[in-house]
Amino acid sequence: MSLTKEISMIIFYIVVFPGLVFSIVVGLFLIGIERQVSDLLKKRRVLSIFKPYDHLLKLLVNNRKALIKECRHPKAVTLIIALLITAAIPIFLPFFGYRWINNSSDVIVILYLFVLPAITFMINAFLSGSSTQTFDLLKKVITILCCELSLAVILVTLAVKAGNVMDGNITFSLARINEYQASQGFAVTNMGLLPAFIAFIMIITVEMGTSSFNLLDIEVLPQNSGQPVQCKVCMIIYNLIQSIKIFILILLFLALFFGGNEVHLSGNYVIDLLINLVLLLVSALFLITFSVIIGKSVGKRIRFENNPSILWTTPMLLAMVSFTLVGLKIV
Repeated sequence: MSLTKEISMIIFYIVVFPGLVFSIVVGLFLIGIERQVSDLLKKRRVLSIFKPYDHLLKLLVNNRKALIKECRHPKAVTLIIALLITAAIPIFLPFFGYRWINNSSDVIVILYLFVLPAITFMINAFLSGSSTQTFDLLKKVITILCCELSLAVILVTLAVKAGNVMDGNITFSLARINEYQASQGFAVTNMGLLPAFIAFIMIITVEMGTSSFNLLDIEVLPQNSGQPVQCKVCMIIYNLIQSIKIFILILLFLALFFGGNEVHLSGNYVIDLLINLVLLLVSALFLITFSVIIGKSVGKRIRFENNPSILWTTPMLLAMVSFTLVGLKIV
């Protein structure tokens, strides 16, 4: 493959599939699922699962002039950068076995890309100009960083376990971790990795609760209303980033604990890809439903953002237990 074609394919992966455009489409679908599950639990009127698409379109059309003007603001620029960085992560993840970029150190790259959006949120906090907004956003950044530190321990634990079994050396390649699971069985069946499995589910639950606003809660102003938009760009982008991160975490969760293996039924690449997409969405439905139920029940007593230490004493503790068991080769 020529260099020009290879660069073009990488740009396509980042911008269209499985990157920005695809991630936003799936992210909005996940927002719809999360809201439907939440409405059912609260016994409210259940909105259409496609409501986020309609709502986002109305936001963009009715406030297009003000939104374009807001995009020049430093806060919006930093969040746009964070959105692009987050959208680049899926190209390093196996999509039920399909790999877009082969990288022997993709685990390290994923960790770096996960941390960068949190840094842009921190910059955004200092650009807000309001001490209250800065404090609230910094609490959110601490929550995100705590989750990602636990995630880093889980990734290193899987890297150590897979490396020890395969060739005796630590591996930072998701492909090697998948090979380990192909030969030894799913990682979730290993007792030493079970605490890390539980910690990862808790991370997904916490990440789903870190957004301070929901895309469906952003007011759609009527056309030519003349009212200020009040940085709706920032709210829209922030929600899109959070929804894309949930999509990424689900992909990573399946790759780390269920092999990330593809299903071949038809022998046709496109049809098999669509089948695997359906399987991914079904898996996402179960994970989101479970996470929302756990999050809502725990959230009645605990507010994660007001008690960030919980993130250290639960997911981090469980992740460290797995790391110790694997590192000492106890299990």
